[in-house]
Amino acid sequence: MNSPLTPDQLESLRRLDACTLANAIETSHERLRNEGFVDHSVRCLLPNLPPMVGYAATIKIRGSAPPTVDGPYGDRTDWWDYVLSLPTPRVVVVEDVATRPGLGSMVGAVHMNILRALHCAGVVTNGSVRDIPAAEKAGFHFFAGSVSVSHAYVHIVEIWQAG
Repeated sequence: MNSPLTPDQLESLRRLDACTLANAIETSHERLRNEGFVDHSVRCLLPNLPPMVGYAATIKIRGSAPPTVDGPYGDRTDWWDYVLSLPTPRVVVVEDVATRPGLGSMVGAVHMNILRALHCAGVVTNGSVRDIPAAEKAGFHFFAGSVSVSHAYVHIVEIWQAG
């Protein structure tokens, strides 16, 4: 990994709006213009919070069927070490690869507080989150495809670490 950004650089990024940042990334020609961003299915659930900037800790989950190995996410803490290996601030990016993404929610009040203790600023997921009032009160960002009251069978299927 390259050296972490300075606090001033992070603050400069935070001041940019998303469209300006996307325009700048497109001019670098480092990726295709139709990659590297979330589509309309993921939305900001707490738009009154200030902009979020952070290093992405990426995992994949399934929630629509029980896990076949390793148990539910609550029994796994190994991914926390991965989150802590990244510079701060951190953002957890969760891809729900289930046949019914968003059926169950991985992050609600309990996991939000764990992630806050791990110096995470928020969560971005194509799946669902829960306990929106608790996140708003804590100033914790939720970008999600939906909201669900249930955990269903959420379990981690992959921890993706850039190498």
